[in-house]
Amino acid sequence: MAAHVDDSKIQMKYGEYRFNPAPLMTYSQESVTNDAGERISDSVTLSFRGVLLNLDDMASGDLAQMITRRDEMINALSGNSNEFQVLHNIGSTQVQGSPIISGIYPRVDSLTFDEGVWTSQIPYSFDLVYETNARSGQVPVQSFSDNWDFEEDEGKRIIRATHTVSAQGINTSTSGDASDAMTNAKTWVVARMGVSTIPSTLPAFADSGTLNTINKLQKYRTEAASEVDGTFEASEEITLSSGLYAHSYTEQLQTNDQGITTVTLNGDINGMGRFATATTNALSGWTDDIKPTLSGLAYSAYTDLELSGTLNLSNQQSLSTTRDDFNGRVAYSVTYTDDPKEDVPSGISEINISKQTKLPIRKVALFEIPNRAAGSILHNIGTPTDGQININGTVKGLTTTQMSYVKTVSEDQVNALRPNSALYNQLWFTDYNTTENEDQMTFSFSIVWGYTDNLANVPSPSGEVSF
Repeated sequence: MAAHVDDSKIQMKYGEYRFNPAPLMTYSQESVTNDAGERISDSVTLSFRGVLLNLDDMASGDLAQMITRRDEMINALSGNSNEFQVLHNIGSTQVQGSPIISGIYPRVDSLTFDEGVWTSQIPYSFDLVYETNARSGQVPVQSFSDNWDFEEDEGKRIIRATHTVSAQGINTSTSGDASDAMTNAKTWVVARMGVSTIPSTLPAFADSGTLNTINKLQKYRTEAASEVDGTFEASEEITLSSGLYAHSYTEQLQTNDQGITTVTLNGDINGMGRFATATTNALSGWTDDIKPTLSGLAYSAYTDLELSGTLNLSNQQSLSTTRDDFNGRVAYSVTYTDDPKEDVPSGISEINISKQTKLPIRKVALFEIPNRAAGSILHNIGTPTDGQININGTVKGLTTTQMSYVKTVSEDQVNALRPNSALYNQLWFTDYNTTENEDQMTFSFSIVWGYTDNLANVPSPSGEVSF
């Protein structure tokens, strides 16, 4: 038998597979809507019904040859993203191979072979389905979810908001590229993420403390995608807080057998936000807000026990801080005491200072008379002697302290004790000495003033001693 001559006017192909003879084709179209009932595209179904023939040997009646033809069709329609084409062929008045239908990349659905003898022909049917006419401005997804969960955190006085968004996209690719269903799902999901998407009516009951000054800060995000299913899902944790950090601390008071009390504050500052933002907020909270108030917190802890002493708030006995960038946290420990010996300025380890005063007395003249049994003759000449004030001491700084600062502290100590010239008739320096030691970070001084005072202010020689 002569070989079959192809004189058909068209070629119908799916990928490289040609349907010969070409099946009958019907066209149907329906709108695709998402879960919200919005039209997002049209779904087109091309339904085909045809017959497989052994065109090279129509009279063979060979079942094996027909099974081979069937398997060729099954394999051809099992591929993904193949182009469906209808082309002009030899018997057409148009140029052979020029397209009638092209640029369609459908998926295959419902391939069926009818029952029969199958020795010379096999009836078949199948559908090709694709999406078209995507609505402008509408991301083509066929299903989606957008859920919020709010949970109070009593320990940090915040709300943890968990936001999960997922979608299944529709393939709208007509260029022969891979399916863009997952990309469409991702576009839909990403547009609904972030702190700005929290519904204005939520949270309804959860309370972070002061919701009228709420801060919404991104914390963590996760995402999952499937190219095969065309799905994309993202989850984020958002912190809702009345501040940019959460501060908590404990108070510890200890009193020794000498009645000296120490107050220790141990605190944590947890910054809100994602990654470096959390650390930045923790550091600014420590530097700007918490550190300047430590003495006040310690004083409150001290007075709560109604202690009668005086806590040395101007000088911290110790201070240590820990910075944790990974968790966005600053921790601190600070100690104050009411021990008078510890009341020294910051950066100074020791202050020893003394003040000596030589008071004026009535000046008398002594006349020694030889052989006078009653002793010398005293003559009150009606004027007082000169007085003297001596201030001397040593100030010792820490090894990290500058000598200039040690000198400044020394000056403050001396000026707080020096005599007030307004209280005396005359006041003048009689001695002025200083010694500094850089190795030991010490500064020593000895300053002497002379002064005169009115006779009425000097002690009476016959009166009682009065300090």
